[in-house]
This record gives sequence, C-alpha cells and structure tokens, in this order.
Amino acid sequence: MSSRLEISDLRIAYGASTVVMIEHLVVEPGTLAGVIGANGAGKSTLVNGVANWSRAEPRIAGTIRLDGEDITSLSPEEHVRRGLQLVPEGRGVFMGLTVEENLTAVAGPSGETGRKAYAVDDVYELFPRLRERRSNFAGSLSGGERQMLAVGRALRMAPKFLLLDEPSIGLAPRLVVTMLQTIRTLVEGGLTVLLVEQNVNAAMEVTDVLHLLERGRVVASGTVAEMRNDPRIIEAYLGASHG
Repeated sequence: MSSRLEISDLRIAYGASTVVMIEHLVVEPGTLAGVIGANGAGKSTLVNGVANWSRAEPRIAGTIRLDGEDITSLSPEEHVRRGLQLVPEGRGVFMGLTVEENLTAVAGPSGETGRKAYAVDDVYELFPRLRERRSNFAGSLSGGERQMLAVGRALRMAPKFLLLDEPSIGLAPRLVVTMLQTIRTLVEGGLTVLLVEQNVNAAMEVTDVLHLLERGRVVASGTVAEMRNDPRIIEAYLGASHG
C-alpha cells in the first residue's frame, strides 16, 4: 500500500531563478517525513514540483522516482494513477458542491491491489466535523474544514503516497494536533507521507524524520530525536525554552 519516493539532483526554476536544489532526499515506505523551514524556503515549490503541479510553468530537472519508476516528466494525472496524491495548501475542493458531493465525486481505481480506497464513511470517521457538515456547501466551510475536506477527497483516490502542503493551516490550535494525529494514523495504516508544516513543534510530535529547507536546499536531515538537538532548529523554531 505504501510507496518509496526518491529525489535526486532536483532543480526547480521559474524564469532565471532556481528556487529548489535538492541533491538527494528519500522518503521510505510507511513513514511520515516532514519538511520544515521559513516562509519562502521553497517547501511548497518542492512538493508541487514532485507532483508536477503548478499554475506557473517551472523548469524541472533531475530525477523523481516512485517505487523505482522515473515519474519526473509524467503529468499530474499520471501521478495520481500511480498513487501519488498532492493536497495543495488551501485548495482541492469544489466550492459549489456540498461536503458529501465533494467526497462522492471522486473515487480511486477499482480492483487495483495494494491500494486502499477510502469510503465516504471512512473519511467521516477520520474527520467527524465533515459528517456534521455533510450537507453544507464547501464554500461555506471554514478554512480548516476545507482543508479536512481536501485531505478526505485525496483519500478517496486510494493513494499510496500523500504530499501534504500545510494541512493544518487555518485550523484552530486544538485542531492542529487533531489533524496531524489523523495523518499519523494514516501512516500507521500503511500510507507514506511527505508533510510540509510550518508548526515545527507540532510536526515533531508526529513525524519520523525531518528535513530542514533553507533557500531551496536541504541543510539538515535526521530523525526527530536528532533534529531536536540541531542548533539551527532550536534557535529558529523551538526558542530559548527548549530543553
């Protein structure tokens, strides 16, 4: 059910500006990997580039492999067919449809082994708030509820690998923990996830490994235990009260 992602010599550029330069990054099957960094570090550009999804027209060079297959030049639709699913920040729902219509409008490939197609009721079990709002139009939801719905729609597509760009954005602090713990539950159920998250403390509670991105480059990687002691993370994200 889960997949392995390997990124090698990845360069993503817009015009004359190279925004992301990743020499090597691997997400092992069944793990939750986090990408952290300041605004403008290239986190969203990275996950959008992996999915080959962008409203602009970036130049992408290098190699992206999913389960050993080079998927670098494949269309976003082909990525989805192979089980790679992106949930972009604040997007991914139809505002003019109800919550339930959004969820029933999509479904994963039928009969394919090794992929779990989440039923609508499965999504409601993960996100009880969506069950309460099932008859409401997506356009009337809060930003956090729309984010839950976007994740739910992605799960309906039977992914093996999820790219999540700031899934906790717009959520009240108490719901941030709930959202990230739900993602942890999905990983324990077999998914592989690459998570972009601004809330470093919250990300450290659920991730297996962390990658620190600065100016489009991975400057540090390691387990959560290792990264907690990295001076750059302590100073920039954890504050003086750390330890």
